[in-house]
Formats: sequence, C-alpha cells, structure tokens
Amino acid sequence: MLIPIKTGIIREGDDPIDLIIDRLPLNVKEGDVLAVATKPLLKAYSKYIMLDEVSSDKYSTQLAEKYGVNPSLATLVSKYSDKILGGVKGFILSIVDGVILPNAGLDRKNVGVNKYALPFVEIKDKAREFYYRVLERYQVRIGVILVDSTIFPLRLGTRAVAVAIYGFIPIKNYIGTQDLYGVKIKYTYMNIADEMASAAHLVMGEGDEGIPAVLIRGYNINLVDKDTSDIAKIKFKDCLYNKLYD
Repeated sequence: MLIPIKTGIIREGDDPIDLIIDRLPLNVKEGDVLAVATKPLLKAYSKYIMLDEVSSDKYSTQLAEKYGVNPSLATLVSKYSDKILGGVKGFILSIVDGVILPNAGLDRKNVGVNKYALPFVEIKDKAREFYYRVLERYQVRIGVILVDSTIFPLRLGTRAVAVAIYGFIPIKNYIGTQDLYGVKIKYTYMNIADEMASAAHLVMGEGDEGIPAVLIRGYNINLVDKDTSDIAKIKFKDCLYNKLYD
C-alpha cells in the first residue's frame, strides 16, 4: 500500500521532518517504510545555490562547452562528482556517492526561480533523523529511504533511486533458492530500497504534486537500527556496466 503524505510547499527554514511526521497516519506500524523526496529537504535546509554565485575555471569552461551547459553548473558538477562518465547536450553524466546521476544531481525543479538544489549528499544524514523522530513519537521502528530521480541506460524518462537508507536491509538475496521450476538461482539479488523508491516516485511525481513523502505498507522488511545505504552499492569492477566507467 502506498499512502501519500501531502504537505503543500515546504519552504526554506521549515522543519520538514516535523511537517511530514505530523501528517503521517496515526496508526504508523512497525515495519512501514517512509520514502521522502530529497528536493524538499534540500530547500528547507537551504542546500541550494544561485549559479551567478559560482565562478568557473578552465576545466569547467571546457566541460561546459563540450556538453552545452552553463559553465557555473559545470563547475558544481565537477565539484560534486566522484567521476564524470560523459554526457549529451544539456547534461553531464556523473557518479555521486555510488549513484549515477545527470548533472551530479543538481536540479532546478521545485526549489525556486534561478536556484539549483545541491546533490543529495548534503542531506543524506536526515534519513537517520526521520527514523528516530518517528520512533520517539510513535514507538515503532520503520524503514526510511531518501528518494532522488535519475535516468537509466537506453530508457526514456526518469526513475527513482534510494540515495540514503536507514533502518532496514535493502537487498533481498535469492542466491541458493529455487525458481518455480526447481532451478537453483545463482546470481539474483533484488534491490528492495530502489523498488520502493520507484513505487513512491509514482505518487510523488516530478512536478507540482506537492507530495514530498509516501508511506509504504505491506512489505516484510528486515529491520536493523543502522544506516544501510552502502549495502545497496556495488563496486565498479563488479558492475555489469563497468565498461561505461573507463
């Protein structure tokens, strides 16, 4: 079950955690998962920038010319990227904290006119804060994911990814189990956190929906009291797309 949490516009200086928790159903249950969009958090905590405040260097100017982006944007992409993979006109594809994102996750949607939200790494610690604030108020343990949108190879349009995960194991391991025909599964893992992020993204949307969070109910998660973001990552050398990173 997907339960939309509608708050209206979250403004700079607001406490977005309180605003969202205040609107949770009173019967929050142990094992629910709270999916929260990154953009409202970035806006509330003033994690955005005006491009005219950023100066560009020679490398960023060359990057901007190559991919047809603002030189100041290219400077920020360079600053926040662990690796730049390439791009097309208007977009630079990069890796930020183990997640492939266009323009390093810098985004001008839903933060205000002429403003760019900074990448999710600025607020990824808020997943833990959501977890403990819900625990304090409702005396139940839940999973928390922070949700950002990205793109996938050879697919048109955005999809969602869980960029921060707290409170549950995000991967289901099928290795050693059997399929419907009794064949032993050798390689398959399911990324539960990303699947939930995509489900929540359907409700959140990308425009003026005003739904910064979704409560996900009915999936049996394995609760743990810690940050589990790294469990959902894979090393470059083990990634099927690793040739794209050369």
